[in-house]
Amino acid sequence: MLIATHMTIAMALMAAALRLPANFFLENLSSQSIILMGGMMLMWLFSSILFVVLFDIPFLTAALAGAIVTPTDPVVASSIVSGKFAQNHFSKKIRLPLSFESGANDGLASPLVSLPLLLLIQSNPIGTWLFKSLLWETMGGIVLGYIAGSLAGKLIHTAYHKNWMTEKSLLASSLALAFAITGGFELLQMNSIIAVFVGGLAFNGHIGKEDDLLDEKIQKVMERLFIIPIFFFIGLILPFHHWIREGWILVLLVVGVLLLRRIPAFFLLKVPLQHYSKIDTPALGWLGPMGVTSVYYVFHVQEKVSNEFLWTAASAVIFGSTVVHGITSPYIGRWYKKHSNAVAENNDDLTSPRLDS
Repeated sequence: MLIATHMTIAMALMAAALRLPANFFLENLSSQSIILMGGMMLMWLFSSILFVVLFDIPFLTAALAGAIVTPTDPVVASSIVSGKFAQNHFSKKIRLPLSFESGANDGLASPLVSLPLLLLIQSNPIGTWLFKSLLWETMGGIVLGYIAGSLAGKLIHTAYHKNWMTEKSLLASSLALAFAITGGFELLQMNSIIAVFVGGLAFNGHIGKEDDLLDEKIQKVMERLFIIPIFFFIGLILPFHHWIREGWILVLLVVGVLLLRRIPAFFLLKVPLQHYSKIDTPALGWLGPMGVTSVYYVFHVQEKVSNEFLWTAASAVIFGSTVVHGITSPYIGRWYKKHSNAVAENNDDLTSPRLDS
């Protein structure tokens, strides 16, 4: 299951990177940094507090569980931000930041998961966390991932314009790049999740929008090869008997995480993110599903330390998030379109909107 979720995430991250305008992050550096770093830390804090309040577990276990459910899942988010419904009901002010956040915070959640995990299993973990998890695995993954994506982008761009490959080959090449980075960076014991996303951004910057890979094509490939099968297999291993044993406290956890993990964080960030309207803030606050990424981190942690509670609690939250966000997203989209004037933008315009102003 660890490998299956890892491959699914890699494909979703490449799709998220290719969905973004090439210079989106640099043109919106301030706002996206605040959403990414500030939002992650607040979501980790609020989720950890919920675990401490609701369950009689040590603080480090609660912090580990909170880190597991912190990242926004790119697999589930892809169905919200791509396609005709999303284009017609959510402005780019919503779709692009959510695509970027769901891609970037998956890999950046790794140090958050590693810190409480190392504190649980090692006597002197700070050096290991700082130099191995943060600097080598994550920061090194960002740098080398960018280099790998740039080299691949230059190569593919040249080959495509010399008619050595077709658009179909271009799509296949982008997926092959995702898997190549995943396998290569795992061999280097680096953070392959952040490397895939950063590599995808660099790749996207070189192939150019005239070679744009349509969202619909990527989404169809993801659905057929990965999304439907992975959720089928996750459904097979859900611990229903453990949920029943935990009782209503687990229901309170799911409701608490859905309502208190992300929405309060975005309202707190409303002060530095003043360009987001009173309609944008609750929409961004709600549209942050948990899914395959959290499943991956649970199984990653279980390889280091056996803790039945982590899978029981995290799987309930993931199940609740997938169902609730899947049901409510169309209604949120209609509500957003009704109350926002920002949706009336030309969806054929591929330029990156300046959110920082």
